[in-house]
Amino acid sequence: MKSESSTKEAETSKVRVLVCDDHSIVREALTTVLNASSSFEVTAQTEGFDDTIELLTDTDVDAVVLDIRLKGTSGLELAKRLRQDAPSVRILLLTGFVNDEILLEAEAIGVDGIMDKSSPPEDIVERLTSVVTGSRRTGFTVPLEVKRRLDERGVLALLSLSRTDLEILELLGQGMTDKQISQRVFLGAQTVRNRVSRMLTVLGRENRTQLALLFNGLDESARAMIFGSR
Repeated sequence: MKSESSTKEAETSKVRVLVCDDHSIVREALTTVLNASSSFEVTAQTEGFDDTIELLTDTDVDAVVLDIRLKGTSGLELAKRLRQDAPSVRILLLTGFVNDEILLEAEAIGVDGIMDKSSPPEDIVERLTSVVTGSRRTGFTVPLEVKRRLDERGVLALLSLSRTDLEILELLGQGMTDKQISQRVFLGAQTVRNRVSRMLTVLGRENRTQLALLFNGLDESARAMIFGSR
């Protein structure tokens, strides 16, 4: 029979986990699964950005299991804030929808893992175990195939542009002339033309129309990542 001291030692050795999801049923299910493991103890549950940040000012946790889609604020935005405020905390993202842009942003933020939230419970426990083991964070890495697709679509090149160049590209997409753009970005018309010329080279396009088509062809996720990060 275990002594009281050994029992307490076993409890304190467990990884303290915060579960964040805006659906209470999902939170409870994840909590049940993780608490059933001998390695984890869910010490807190939250449903969004504000209550998570507030809780972490007074509560120590070792890992956060975080849904990407939250009411009001993206889970990616919360992950970014967590990485700033609590750099040692391991972050496992759960999502029911993944695209190349989400994977790239997750890598840029520095999360430790990402997986389908509909995965079997034992797979989530196994993945979280791999996320928290080891003496240092290794971080999630985007597969080379994903980066190849993003490169072919011009997304990686777009991420290299400055805030001003992205604003010019957006205005090109709206059909504005150099004079109209110069008035919006407070630059001379010739400077705008020079920047457009440089963007043609960087983005591998031949003319302004192709730049406009590139901008208008971006889906919602790509626009949010490229323009929301500036």
